[in-house]
Amino acid sequence: MKENQEYKRHWRKFIIFTLIVGLVVGVISVISDNLPNLADDVTVLEFIISYLAITINSLPMWFILTLLVGYLFANNISKAALLGSIYTICAITFYFAIGHFYIEATVSSYFKEQALVYAIWGGASAIDGMLGGITGFLLN
Repeated sequence: MKENQEYKRHWRKFIIFTLIVGLVVGVISVISDNLPNLADDVTVLEFIISYLAITINSLPMWFILTLLVGYLFANNISKAALLGSIYTICAITFYFAIGHFYIEATVSSYFKEQALVYAIWGGASAIDGMLGGITGFLLN
């Protein structure tokens, strides 16, 4: 009974982490993709926000976050790969969903094209999540 509660608590922490961090990364990545021109009259706050958004939207930062997932939540290599993939796919899904509503596109692409893009990005994200989760677990 106690072991079952521990298992549920562990999954609950992972889900909360995934939702909060994945949502933050998704939002900041969309902001980074839609930054205004910062060539003239940039305030310090705008510069800091832009710098953080660009840094968080980088592939190394996404990989570091999957390392953290494997380090914090995995207790074997297969679970590290699974949790890293789940986290990364959730984060990329948040990115696509928020980006879709953030940008009002006048030209819509076909469903087949969108599905292909989502499949490619989702597959690459799953591989990144597996590698990052496993590496994070091995660093533990």
